[in-house]
Amino acid sequence: MGKTKTAGVRHPVLESYGTIRPADLLCSKCGEVVYHGSKKKDSADATLPKSIYACRCAYFSSSQLVLPLREEEWAREVKSIIGGSGGDGQAGADPLAAEAATINSMHEELLRVGMTMIERMIAIGEKLAGIKGGLPHGSWQQWMQEHLTFSPRTAQRYLLVFKHRDDPRLQEDPVDFLEEVRGRALAEPPGDPVSEANLESGPKMPFFRATLIARHNSARTSRY
Repeated sequence: MGKTKTAGVRHPVLESYGTIRPADLLCSKCGEVVYHGSKKKDSADATLPKSIYACRCAYFSSSQLVLPLREEEWAREVKSIIGGSGGDGQAGADPLAAEAATINSMHEELLRVGMTMIERMIAIGEKLAGIKGGLPHGSWQQWMQEHLTFSPRTAQRYLLVFKHRDDPRLQEDPVDFLEEVRGRALAEPPGDPVSEANLESGPKMPFFRATLIARHNSARTSRY
């Protein structure tokens, strides 16, 4: 870094802060010095962050940025808000839009973590299905109680995820997919012979419809 440009035009939002110090950084978009504003004035807009970094064309809450601040990081954040347009950006950037970008990025990261978890669930479900298929009829519940450190209900979820591993909804919305797995596992007692027969026979139906049917059957049975 080591930029030597003197102070030029800076974002007006900086005037809402009692302490304003230049950062060792220039904005590649507007060419102006980036400043750190802190100690928000009592008269400042209550919606403003406690501290910000700002140049002429944009400002960001300090919590949005990776510190210590680097030129490429700043350029990326500015571009995400005002893009490559040729305007002078005097209106500044909406910090809520930057927060939305951060939220979306976190959501994408969560989906990646969720898919990794589902892949593990499928692998566990496959192993459980293999063991279950090799056990004598009626001995599955006892085997789970003697050998597994998790509940039969959890085992049922693993089996369901494995069985429906090709459901397109798994890729489209893994969070919703897991919610349906949870609901179906609650609706179907583990090892229930009628439910197991329905799982293994007949034409496959969409997972969501199958879940609704399982819940309906469970509710109807509980009334008698």
